[in-house]
Amino acid sequence: MKSKLLWRLFAAFFIVIAISYAALYAILLPNLSRFFSQYIEKQLTDKAYVVREHVAEIPRDEWTVDAIDKIADQLSSELDSRVTIIDSNGHVFGDSSIRLEDIPNMENHRNRPEVQAALKNTVGRSIH
Repeated sequence: MKSKLLWRLFAAFFIVIAISYAALYAILLPNLSRFFSQYIEKQLTDKAYVVREHVAEIPRDEWTVDAIDKIADQLSSELDSRVTIIDSNGHVFGDSSIRLEDIPNMENHRNRPEVQAALKNTVGRSIH
């Protein structure tokens, strides 16, 4: 008799706890997802500004794939992120995750949504 009562109490507590966890999960998940997305976006935006400052110091007539790719590789290491550097026409001059000899064969980035937004002086975003 006593063990039957204990099992009923255990089942009742288990159901209450399971419902509480489900409700908490349903309430917190969208908020946590939004929070982490905003946090990551802020971190990437800050890193993009650092890259922009470094690249802005280089006169445009000194841009070569070799020189810019070295900068992309260096900044990637410092920022612990992939760095791709393009000109305003969308041509890739440096990419930290692409071999130097493959960069001239990369697709033009001009028509990418994040590049179009960045060209309008806003932050460009694209999530794949």
